[in-house]
Amino acid sequence: MMRIPLSTFEQVIDEKILDRGLKYFKSGAIDEVEELETGQFEAQVRGTENYTVRLRISGNAITEYECTCPYDLGPVCKHLVAVIFHLKQDELGLKATKRRSAKPPAKRKTIADQVGAVLEKADRADIDRFIAAQCAEDRSFRNAFLAEFAQLGEGPNKAAYAKQLKSVLSGTEHWSMARPMSAVADKLLQRARKHIADARPGVALLIVTAVAEELVQAFQSVDDSSGHMSHFIREAFVLLNDIAASDQEQRKAVVDYCLTAHEKQVYEGWDWHITVLEIATLHAQGIAEIKRLRALLEGDQLSGYGIERGIELTMRLLERTESPAVAEAFMTEHLHFPRLRRAAITKAVEQRNFERATKLTMEAIAQEEARDTPRALGSANYASSWTQQLLDIAIAQSDRTRIVEHARTLFLFSINMDREPFYALLKSHVPAKEWPAFTDALIKDIKTKTRYYDHEHLAMVIVREERWGELLKELAGSLHLGRIEHYEKLLTKDHAEEVADLYITAIRHDMTSAGGRNRYQQAARYIRRIIKLGQREKAEMLIAELREKYPQRLALMEELQKI
Repeated sequence: MMRIPLSTFEQVIDEKILDRGLKYFKSGAIDEVEELETGQFEAQVRGTENYTVRLRISGNAITEYECTCPYDLGPVCKHLVAVIFHLKQDELGLKATKRRSAKPPAKRKTIADQVGAVLEKADRADIDRFIAAQCAEDRSFRNAFLAEFAQLGEGPNKAAYAKQLKSVLSGTEHWSMARPMSAVADKLLQRARKHIADARPGVALLIVTAVAEELVQAFQSVDDSSGHMSHFIREAFVLLNDIAASDQEQRKAVVDYCLTAHEKQVYEGWDWHITVLEIATLHAQGIAEIKRLRALLEGDQLSGYGIERGIELTMRLLERTESPAVAEAFMTEHLHFPRLRRAAITKAVEQRNFERATKLTMEAIAQEEARDTPRALGSANYASSWTQQLLDIAIAQSDRTRIVEHARTLFLFSINMDREPFYALLKSHVPAKEWPAFTDALIKDIKTKTRYYDHEHLAMVIVREERWGELLKELAGSLHLGRIEHYEKLLTKDHAEEVADLYITAIRHDMTSAGGRNRYQQAARYIRRIIKLGQREKAEMLIAELREKYPQRLALMEELQKI
């Protein structure tokens, strides 16, 4: 969640979302904005449905926010932006054209103050009657009330906590309910943390397991592509570890829950089916628990990747519960599993047994090459998945030559890895006097030896070394408007005219084929950037050229008129 400075919010929020949020505000879509407590606001915004926006302001910035809408294509939705414009309307000189409610007075009490005042003055019997009526009429309120005060009734009940999550789905379109369910899960887990802090870990265990199980069950009908529900399942499992560490009784309860959940396949089909075994591996004690855990780690329920994870967890368990000799023998027996081999290499490096570490790594590379098309280590177009291990060994040995060799290979040929650390290693280990020639060779190899031409890969070197002429040449070869914009700030000071020329060439190329209004709006936006670069004359010439060349494209003519 990004921090949104109120004084410069328009600079950190996407332009399209800003425009939509402003339109929502001006149309009077905000029915009310209330201050729940100091700095915490809640607003009702009318959209496709009525949505609730909540935000917290601290230090003239929005530090927390959420909206009940299903939008998940970016960090901020238009409903939140509409509320920001509402809060800033006087300062910005804005006015909603169809306001449904007046702006609340500046000194109006917060909701928390208002509720506190009512509770202080209200008769206890009237409050009791109100609560009883709400429990009878409002299922969500009833579930929350019974769960909050479970210890005063029949005692803490896992089903009561599960009901709070289930009630979110009642009578709604389930697929869009990830955020509302996550909001309830968040509140329940906050309550679990308080129970742990107050030495009531048993109650926390009921809450945590209810949250994890209900959210996993909800995956069958709720779209969690945003990852909100998955996040709170992970949080629940973190709390399971905290509960297990609280006392011996709860340790046993957590281990039993994890093993039973695996046996009953509560989380089957998800990574959490293995996660429960990881937690049990950390906390299992005694012959009975360890025997039961070993049976699951080596049992038929694990398949594919799970088998290797089971072997790895068995290794961890042996290291914790058996002698070093037993653990070492198990590791040696299972070196054909990559995770065990990597663990063995790491252990050898920690023991400074570099000969063994190198031997284990080279054996893995030989096996890898035997399975695939044979390729020599470090050859063009190839970085073994084990080259990182060789680099780690070289770093542990302070072997500058091999550090450069392996870091260069990984920088050039690794796939789906962050190349920044490899570049930093190269720069810190290649002598300064050799660095210019080294980077020349690096650029040449990126262009000629990598598997595919990667503009960002090449630009990383060019930008780090401030070779702006080469960057301009690279951008001219791609004619990609977004890429030009990405590097514009780096070039503006000394090469504003050249950047403007790049934009012009790219826009001309983009306009050679007809497109929709979005495409023409994009062209207009980049023409505005040309003007901001101080190249108004070039922009006006381009506008005239496009008007003359494409008069039949009415949408383009309209967008050019707006510049």
